[in-house]
Amino acid sequence: MSNPKDANRTLVVFGKELRLRSEESPEHLEALVTYVETCATELSRGKMPGLDVQVLLATALQLADEVFRLRKEQAELVDKVRSSSRALLGRLGAPQST
Repeated sequence: MSNPKDANRTLVVFGKELRLRSEESPEHLEALVTYVETCATELSRGKMPGLDVQVLLATALQLADEVFRLRKEQAELVDKVRSSSRALLGRLGAPQST
C-alpha cells in the first residue's frame, strides 16, 4: 500500500524525463536534480554529460562517497556527544545509563 502523501512526479534530468513516486516537494526534487547535474557537469570538466554512462556512474560513486563520509561523520559526532554527556553527568553525580 502506498503512502497517501506519495505523488507521481516527473523530473527532467539532462533533458530526459524520469517519472517517480515521492512524498518530497517538487522544489526538493528539483534541487536534487540540479545537484546531480552540477556534480556530473563538474566531473565531465564543464561539458554537459547528457547520458554518458561513465560520467553518470562516476557521479553516482561520488555522491555515494559523500553519503558514506557524512554518515561516518554523523556517527562520530553522535559518539562525541554521548561521551561528553556521560562525562558531564559523571561530574554532576547523576546516574548514567549504558
